[in-house]
Amino acid sequence: MNDSWQNVWMLWWTAQAVMSGQSPFQTDMLFYPLKVDLFWQTLQVTNGLLALPVTLTFGPIAAYNTVALLTFVSSALTMFWLARWLGASAFAAGVVAMIYAFSPFHLTKLYDGQLEVMSIQYFPLLTLGLIALLQRAKMRIIACLLVGGLIVWILLTSLYYGLFALIYTAVVVGWYVLLARMPWRDYPVRVAQLILFLIPPALLLVANLANLPVSAPEVAALRMQGRSAQPIDFLLPSPYHPLWGQAVSALQVRLHPGVGMINISLGLVVWVIALIGLFGTWRERLTRLHLALVATFLILAMGPQLVWNGQPTGIPLPFGLIAEWPGVQAGQRPNHFIILAAVHLCLLAASGIETLLRRYAKYRFGLACGLIALIAFDLFPRPVPGSVMALSHAYRYIPPGAGAVLEVPFQMEFANAMVAQIQHQRPILGGYLARPPRYPFADAEGIAPLWLGEAHATILTRDWPQQLVEVMQAQNIEYVIVHERLLSEGQRRMAAQLATILDLVYRDYQTSLYRRRLPAQPDVTLVLGHGWHALEQNDAGVRWQWTQARAEIHAFNAFTEPKRVFLQIEMSAFQPPSTVTIRGAQPELTVNVSTQPRLYTVMLTLPPGHTTLTLAAEPVWHSPAEARLVGVMVQTIQAMVLNTGNHLP
Repeated sequence: MNDSWQNVWMLWWTAQAVMSGQSPFQTDMLFYPLKVDLFWQTLQVTNGLLALPVTLTFGPIAAYNTVALLTFVSSALTMFWLARWLGASAFAAGVVAMIYAFSPFHLTKLYDGQLEVMSIQYFPLLTLGLIALLQRAKMRIIACLLVGGLIVWILLTSLYYGLFALIYTAVVVGWYVLLARMPWRDYPVRVAQLILFLIPPALLLVANLANLPVSAPEVAALRMQGRSAQPIDFLLPSPYHPLWGQAVSALQVRLHPGVGMINISLGLVVWVIALIGLFGTWRERLTRLHLALVATFLILAMGPQLVWNGQPTGIPLPFGLIAEWPGVQAGQRPNHFIILAAVHLCLLAASGIETLLRRYAKYRFGLACGLIALIAFDLFPRPVPGSVMALSHAYRYIPPGAGAVLEVPFQMEFANAMVAQIQHQRPILGGYLARPPRYPFADAEGIAPLWLGEAHATILTRDWPQQLVEVMQAQNIEYVIVHERLLSEGQRRMAAQLATILDLVYRDYQTSLYRRRLPAQPDVTLVLGHGWHALEQNDAGVRWQWTQARAEIHAFNAFTEPKRVFLQIEMSAFQPPSTVTIRGAQPELTVNVSTQPRLYTVMLTLPPGHTTLTLAAEPVWHSPAEARLVGVMVQTIQAMVLNTGNHLP
């Protein structure tokens, strides 16, 4: 249930950001001292805004429960409204509204605590808006832009659903044009409508495209395959039913080993009633539109290739055409297209109910009662388990303040530290996000040994306890909380030394809380990134690391303003001539590197926060002895902030 607590945090953070006048899309409260972009995370800022009065009055947990409940109520209401607008009776509209709102797919999101994808209430509204505008002969620019605004709202609620809404809009317009057989002169109007629908969300996506997280292609492909629907998935009954639920769940796990978010069941009865509606109203244009859209989104839900009985067949499917699009790859959940098919399947089911009641008018009351009973039996779930998180008493001893909290061990798979943050309201190192950002600060000297439980070996490494004190002072990390029962043996050995360098504030049988002894002193912290070969050392104790063609140095400037910094690098070349260009800060500098070790000093301006410096070596040499490519050999790196009275060494 980590997702549920992550979503509780998102509601809390949105309220904090709004009340303090900050953008909710950027935060330094997680993965400190980075600023993390939350646009491509499960921020659901719209839910946060809607729940703001509840969050501020009763807290984020009450807000989460309120929003979760409202997704079921509002989903039923919007589906009822759509079915009634399309001509269904109040009874038929009410039945399909219950099927849509309480489908096993929707209940899965409640069981899993995924609040952003619980919000399925907007798709019936989008369908209504699209069909209403497409049926009008005249172009209504404002109405088209309002539909585009609804897509933006869906995007800000759920990344998955927002991307699906964009695809849905294009598919609905395309099928409507094909089935309506309209005159050619009307085509430009429909194209113009589609463009207007897509302008608002396109502007939002383009503005945030630079921060889009990208997964490794092989990892993304594997996840996408696991979360692609198989034909049998569509016809499985509810995995939450008290009679057959366990057997269905076991089958789903066998078909989709090692992945979550796999249930896409809509129940069984809806398919039967929808088939009756399809055959009973086949001559109607909207029926054929619903059928085309159900078929399209069922096929898209099966992912880039057909998977049968858990095994990929290699047969390509249409989703493969969009699988590499920006954002779609980040979503990696083609099976969620089922919710778009569900809208039109429910509309066909409404027609099926009308057909049955009309054909068997004499038994109308009994048939209606039987339908309700059958659907209730089909969708009846077992109770939804609650989620309780017990926090250590140690957090009560962390008063409000600006200094960050370092949790040991580092657990990116759990949201406990984020829930505790709601109580102490300080920045934390690390965090739990759906798409974890790259976090170079995890390799900082002093912190890395504590998190890894073993010695850290780079040219920056010295005495790790002292370096922990230094980095805590430089980056204003005030508290270290150690969860004793979660430590590995190596972490336990490292944590045992904390009492010699930090003040013990609180201890019980499972938690220890330490506080930094000295006040914060802002400084620049350097951390080695990608592009470095392993540390080497000779018999005289001289240590060095070779760079590759490009080697990263992460600089964390803890000051609130840009600082001029002397960067000192002791390095030598493999062979002459060699140059190293230092990129990532102003100004970009190039130095000629000799074959003898020499200390090079350059002055750079570092903005506040995180900067990635790159040492670009030219040329890159092949070392025959180690069969590797090397740039330059670096022995020491040091950053000195230029203050009044500092002189160039």
